[in-house]
Amino acid sequence: MPGLGWHSFRCTFATESADKLSEFDRQKFLGHATALMTAHYTGDDIERRRVGAEKIAASVRTCLDNQTITKTA
Repeated sequence: MPGLGWHSFRCTFATESADKLSEFDRQKFLGHATALMTAHYTGDDIERRRVGAEKIAASVRTCLDNQTITKTA
């Protein structure tokens, strides 16, 4: 799917691990040299943005549900 790649998952990991792992561990998991770079990848207002993300996900699901899948030999 265009626009969805490894970078999206790095940002998701950085954000979701913010209150679950130490800053040091998060930095090492992501391979960052500085805590500043880890902070750059971490979303700070995720709950506010969640509404928009859920609307986008619903739109993608609708699009996928409406596609005809054909199998080629």
